[in-house]
Amino acid sequence: MLSRLLFFVTVSCFILTAQDGQKHIEISPDGKSVVTEFNSEYRPYVFFTTTAPFGTTPSWTAGLERQIGGLAFGDYDMDGDLDLAAGCYFSQSFPPIPEYNNMIFRNDNGVLTVNPAWFSADSRSTTDIKWADINNDGKPDLFSGNGDGSYAPSTIYLNTGTGVPTTPSFTFTGQAWTVGTAFNDINGDGLLDLAVGNQGNTADPYKPIFYYINQGTGFHIHPDLHFK
Repeated sequence: MLSRLLFFVTVSCFILTAQDGQKHIEISPDGKSVVTEFNSEYRPYVFFTTTAPFGTTPSWTAGLERQIGGLAFGDYDMDGDLDLAAGCYFSQSFPPIPEYNNMIFRNDNGVLTVNPAWFSADSRSTTDIKWADINNDGKPDLFSGNGDGSYAPSTIYLNTGTGVPTTPSFTFTGQAWTVGTAFNDINGDGLLDLAVGNQGNTADPYKPIFYYINQGTGFHIHPDLHFK
């Protein structure tokens, strides 16, 4: 038994010694090069690249000044490239920016339009915006998480195949001051359900998380679940 143990220890040391000096290169999800080395003590070390892959000046700048509450890329016109949706919110800034309609900058052969190709007809103070195939027809729909002190309801713009309408296809009720949203198939039926995080204010500080279960053609206008 002792001879077997000594043989195992010897083989193990040989394997570790063979790894000494080898480098294992992986690309992390954020796009940084990660190099893992094993030193003589066989402990992993991680080294990040020291240069960023971006320039110091923007490659593109929008032609409008807006207060942006959320950004999301999605192929809204189904032409094979990603367009940029921007959700705009209202605040009493100085100088004031009174326009806060949501916008879409179309991607034309790899270049975003300087001015929006689409404006929402409504202004609801958007703090989060998402693309998601809500009605499961293979086209990305636009969800606008809205709120502000007036508790403006969140909205959905269903994709027609050539774009999204300027007026909402679906409007929620019972909505609070939305600050964050997430889609996921919580009940395993193949449809994207929706979680909405809310905040209160001094008049009504208590605002729970809402959850909406996808009914196949949309959501109930009222939350299906409250997480208190």
